[in-house]
Amino acid sequence: MLGEDRTLLETLERRNRNLNRVNEVSQKLTSILDTEQVLGYLLEASAEIIGAPVASAWLWENEGQRALACRATFPPEELEELCDYRIRPDEGVAGWVVTHGVSAVTGNAYKDQRFTSDIDRETGFFTQSMLAVPLIVRNEVTGVIEILNKHHADFDEEDLAMVETLAAAAAIALENASLVTSLQNQNSELDAFAHTVAHDLKGPLSMILGFSDMLESGTDFLDSAEITQICSVIARNAKKMDSIIKEILLLSGVRRKAVKYSQIDMKSVVDESLSRITHLTQEFNAEIVGPKEWPTVVGYGPWVEEVWVNYVSNAVKYGGRPPIVELGYTEEEEFVWFWVRDNGKGLRKEEQAQLFVPFTRLEQIRVKGHGLGLSIVHRIVTKLGGELAIESVLGEGSSFKFSLPKRL
Repeated sequence: MLGEDRTLLETLERRNRNLNRVNEVSQKLTSILDTEQVLGYLLEASAEIIGAPVASAWLWENEGQRALACRATFPPEELEELCDYRIRPDEGVAGWVVTHGVSAVTGNAYKDQRFTSDIDRETGFFTQSMLAVPLIVRNEVTGVIEILNKHHADFDEEDLAMVETLAAAAAIALENASLVTSLQNQNSELDAFAHTVAHDLKGPLSMILGFSDMLESGTDFLDSAEITQICSVIARNAKKMDSIIKEILLLSGVRRKAVKYSQIDMKSVVDESLSRITHLTQEFNAEIVGPKEWPTVVGYGPWVEEVWVNYVSNAVKYGGRPPIVELGYTEEEEFVWFWVRDNGKGLRKEEQAQLFVPFTRLEQIRVKGHGLGLSIVHRIVTKLGGELAIESVLGEGSSFKFSLPKRL
């Protein structure tokens, strides 16, 4: 009897220590404003409290919520290669948890139908038991944490309760960290945005004001041909300002606008994009070639059209003389990569690294472009759940790429 009392007392003391530790960790989590630090501390504390050697955190890769990305592991060096992994929301226990919004516990992973052994097979790790808990903020699942292979015992209800408590605090901390990061990015973006807009509007505005002053001062010393030319310059620069303003509104709209994604008839989108820049292709005597048929993908047609317009316009402007522009695509299992290849001079590595930084513009683009195009492309493709890439060889031209998912 004395032994039973001692065991009960030890159990109560252990639970009390764990609860105190959970409370301590939860309080600290809510004070951290960096996503990586939140995840690192969460996984380390969870593994310590539960008594497990390994843990991982998976978050939605982008706004499209079509793939979960491993964002952190514990210990960090134990499964470092895991941070390169992406899984679908219908894949594995983690996918099941984010899809259903409830926790999952399995004592034998390989006997659980939800489990996929792909990661074990590729990393050499062996998953025996698993506890997976969703990260939920305002009834929305933002990710999942997994605790693996508890020492000397199976996961129990007490483990589940403690990890769910930590996950609730972590979800709030991650949202706070995301808001802070977003505000910091928006402030930086706003500074760059203001500089870009001021610089690019200043040029055409100066031309309009200068020639308007000339006309206002009198036209007696000008012949009709000169007046026509001046009016043409004013109109051309007014159109350029109008184009910049439209792109500013588009850029802002992509951030704020909620759209319904659907299957896209890419052939129609490409055809409409090319028709919009007919004047440009005629001006530069550009040759544009591409496939007769295009695959179907998921996205939002008007936005994807803007991506094609920006990519093809740049290929025409900064390609060879005359420009030869090739359009095409490469299909993968879950995504389709679309590309625009030019016959220009190509770009150096350091230039490529700056291409999709918001409102950054290469010196060669500065001549005629107005710096917003690739920022628009970046924002659109990211919001649609795709990625951007570039391949370029000096003297051989460049291929600008973007991907879109095949399915909703």
